[in-house]
Amino acid sequence: MNIEIRQFRDLKQFFRDGLKSVWRMLNKSYIRASVRLIDRILVVDKAYLRSRIDEARECIKEIERIVSKPYVDLTNDEKYSLRYQIIVLVEAVGSACLHIAMEDFDYEPGSYRDCIRYLENSGITVQTENIIRIIGLRNLLVHRYWVVDDRRIYESAKNDFQKIKDFLKAVESKYELR
Repeated sequence: MNIEIRQFRDLKQFFRDGLKSVWRMLNKSYIRASVRLIDRILVVDKAYLRSRIDEARECIKEIERIVSKPYVDLTNDEKYSLRYQIIVLVEAVGSACLHIAMEDFDYEPGSYRDCIRYLENSGITVQTENIIRIIGLRNLLVHRYWVVDDRRIYESAKNDFQKIKDFLKAVESKYELR
């Protein structure tokens, strides 16, 4: 059964309010832990995060395959595929980031960059500048595609995606997605 997000949040608030009432009466530490647990159980969609992480990893594999060839040997289709894979990679990482920020931290970021910085400040990930640069590259591809230099895209994509891989591992670890 597909539950809308608003209904989901109302259900979360219902459980939270009920447990808080009990907490006021009993003031037991296990009740406080239950409130935190229900917040996590009812909010973060592990299947959604898993699918975004898998999608991001597939994009990284394809990007690495494309840039393993010399630039002069790339076909136009491969150049456009590289652009597309970067866009999909950032959308997958950004969607996971937004989901975590809004559902686990009740924070509504203004952009993917803002979201990644917020998760860095929250301790989910570290050293996000490389991820932020890739987000900027995605924005260039989406909004200013007519000024894109494919050689620069290729050189940017040849950089290691280790920071994104680290982010994905951190999310898997925190939300027990393995």
